[in-house]
Amino acid sequence: MGLKIKTLNKIHFDQIHSAFVEAFSDYQVDISYMTPDVMKKRFLKNGYRPELSAGIFDQDELKGFTIVGTGKFKGSQSGFDIMTGIIKDHRGKGLANQMFDLIKDKMKEQAINTFYLEVLQEHHAAIKAYEKTGFKKTRNFNCYLLNVGKLKPAKPIQTVVYIDRITKFEINEFLAFLDWEPSWENHYESIKRIPGKVDIFVARSMGKNIGVLVYYPTLKWILTLAVDAGYRQKGVATALLEYFLDYLPIYIREIKILNIDEGDIAMNRFLIDSGFELITSQYEMEYKI
Repeated sequence: MGLKIKTLNKIHFDQIHSAFVEAFSDYQVDISYMTPDVMKKRFLKNGYRPELSAGIFDQDELKGFTIVGTGKFKGSQSGFDIMTGIIKDHRGKGLANQMFDLIKDKMKEQAINTFYLEVLQEHHAAIKAYEKTGFKKTRNFNCYLLNVGKLKPAKPIQTVVYIDRITKFEINEFLAFLDWEPSWENHYESIKRIPGKVDIFVARSMGKNIGVLVYYPTLKWILTLAVDAGYRQKGVATALLEYFLDYLPIYIREIKILNIDEGDIAMNRFLIDSGFELITSQYEMEYKI
């Protein structure tokens, strides 16, 4: 019997995880943190829709997959490629295109007109395959890692700052602090979908909200670090980082902040000045269905 492309309805997370481990065994980035539980939470954060996701099946064995989430993004209902992986023996056979064809048909049925993904810039073969399918590059993102013992105060704190906590359902109050729309992974809609714990720290001065930091402990990622435009260059982001790192359990030695728009020169410089190390860059790509 030949390979079949079909949706992931009724496919258990453990089966997807097993295929993921095999498919990403030669990936450039360490994926050991991606346990079945972490994978499930990441899928749910990104709006996982099994009926819109596709798999490559050899009888009942999953040999590849494209995991799809949906949600409101850039002003409209859109789809997102949470993760695509194909085990080595089945690459280069056009199977990714076949999965995308199935997904696009399913999206059309639900009036979803735009499909997004993020891909490492050094993953040249994948980028060529996506472009051949019809995806176009839209933004460049930088990804950073911080050894928590190497934080440096990039700016002295020049205003009275009080740090408070809020819930994820209050996050929309800080949309005006953003200069550009976050990536799908970091989007406020994704933050609100997070199952379980998410830590949100708010900087306040004279009763006014002036900064926000969102941290997802499951992935050890900072999803948002933003300051009111009227309070920048006054050490507010530094105050948030210092407070946040004091809060972290002592066994956590590294954290990441991903998908910083390359065009945000000030934020990229701030992170480097604070001790963050640039570890990789990604393209955001989109396909108009």
